[in-house]
Amino acid sequence: MQRFSFRLEKLESVRGMELDAMRQAMAEAEQRLRQAEEELLMSRNTLELAYDELMKLRLCNADPVVLLSLETYACKRHEHAEGCLRRVDEQGQALLQARDRLTGKHKEKRVLEKYRARQFTEYSRLAGRQDQRELDEAAKNAHSSQPSQTT
Repeated sequence: MQRFSFRLEKLESVRGMELDAMRQAMAEAEQRLRQAEEELLMSRNTLELAYDELMKLRLCNADPVVLLSLETYACKRHEHAEGCLRRVDEQGQALLQARDRLTGKHKEKRVLEKYRARQFTEYSRLAGRQDQRELDEAAKNAHSSQPSQTT
């Protein structure tokens, strides 16, 4: 009997490559999210420092020009922090989408694996039947080729 071959083997290998590519894309999305979160944290820390300095200068009645420039700087830092927060949200959404696509590909691969297992089980069953037929035929031929002994 011929050896087992799975008709969808090429598709299965393509799905495996797609899965690897999606895992890589998800890892990259996680990395971008971590970078955005780090940038947000640094921006918030800088903003907090700017606000602290601004309060200190207001308490000691500093020069209005210095106060104005520090307020402008604090506003710019605040806008930057908001932009970082938006990027964190966007990267979080991108990560969720990558995870959903990866989950879908995993499901497709599991379906192919189950189908392959069913095909192999069917092949094994047919091969077992064929082997049994050959054994039965060999036994029948061996029995019929022996001269019958009558006493």
